[in-house]
Amino acid sequence: MRLSVCFSSLLLGLALVGLAPAQITYDAVTDREIRPKPPRPALGPAGVTLKDPTFGSLLLRVTDAHTVPDKPNAAYFTPAGSFVQAWAPDSRRFFVRGDAGHLVFDFDPQPIHAKMLRPLPLDGPAFSGVTNDVVYGLSGKRVVAYSIVSGKSSVVLDLNRVVPDYPEYQYAVSVSADDTKFAVSFSGMQDTFRYLVWFDRSTGTQHLLDLKTSTLDGRPTPIQVPAGAGIHSQDMDRSGRYVSFCGPRIPGQNACFWDTQAGTFTPQTNKWSGHAVLGYGCQVNQSGILVPRSSDGRGFILRPLATPNENLRQLINPPPSPPYAWSYGGHWSWASARPDVLNPVVGTFYRDPDKRAWGLWDDEVVAVRTEAGASTVWRFAHHRTVFDGKNFWDCPRGNLSPDGRWFIFTSNWEKTLGTTPNGQARQDVFLVALKVASK
Repeated sequence: MRLSVCFSSLLLGLALVGLAPAQITYDAVTDREIRPKPPRPALGPAGVTLKDPTFGSLLLRVTDAHTVPDKPNAAYFTPAGSFVQAWAPDSRRFFVRGDAGHLVFDFDPQPIHAKMLRPLPLDGPAFSGVTNDVVYGLSGKRVVAYSIVSGKSSVVLDLNRVVPDYPEYQYAVSVSADDTKFAVSFSGMQDTFRYLVWFDRSTGTQHLLDLKTSTLDGRPTPIQVPAGAGIHSQDMDRSGRYVSFCGPRIPGQNACFWDTQAGTFTPQTNKWSGHAVLGYGCQVNQSGILVPRSSDGRGFILRPLATPNENLRQLINPPPSPPYAWSYGGHWSWASARPDVLNPVVGTFYRDPDKRAWGLWDDEVVAVRTEAGASTVWRFAHHRTVFDGKNFWDCPRGNLSPDGRWFIFTSNWEKTLGTTPNGQARQDVFLVALKVASK
């Protein structure tokens, strides 16, 4: 796939929002040797650092059972979606969530240190792509811009004016890189959200998709869903033009792309599986890959959103070595995406406790090359979480910093972090340094 397949329709008239073009590669292990995790290293309280014993990356423990003194033994984790913009644009501030609510941390890389700043009085937050002080999110039925420094909020969009008196609830807010475009699903719960609104505050333009009536701004659409079905989650590409949404009975293998400029909808029908993340005009999803006499979950597809079922490129070539399985889960972050270069996606693989042999990239934090050319997977650390499918918050989701150098992730540290007041295994947030290769 040529670069222009993703970006040609976006670069015209698109400012870089103050971000210099940066082609990122990493200085990390890239071999395909299967490396089972060694015995667990000793772990101190929040603020301590340690080296990953297999790959040598620097790790920082961000939270512990005493992070919020009046919430002893609270669990902390990264956002439910790795596509969420959890970092400030200068990569020096991030938020986590947990039993004590959403918390903002200031981050200093020299020496590496994270300090809790204040709680966030928002639901479904996402950092501004322009201003380090601003987080967008939901305050009741209003999308607001919240200033971390002043503690004050201003209304961006009142959903109750979009659809008066709709029944709760709302999904997390999606924000474009230039802070002008917003998308949010609302009215219902996950898998039943009826509405999806897209709003451009620079022009006042607004479009409302109603899945129950299959209409866009009151006009019929080709999207037909059964009664009671709705949206599970939505995301928006960094330009703000394309919105992806999925649900258990959305046409096209449960996912669809909305081109808000053209007003068209394209169900995703080709190599659709796995968690996905959007960059500028492109999506990467964990599609799996064909292997001898079978298929395997360790494959990734880069797709242009202008033609999402055509011109696809597999990022893992040749396929990984056996053992093969579809139990390789993963969550992927692309906060380092740029409008004119393809940077790596970063995320985590995790294995089901099915007693099969250890495989390549099992339980690792990795980066996957997206630009054309050699297939490369950089390997940074074992995330040390045990996920048995019973508690979603145990899975090792993570969020990349915009400069591509830092990655926060959730881990239960092999269920050794104590228990919450309700008796469940605790989770904490950890940070791993991703060493960028010198030019």
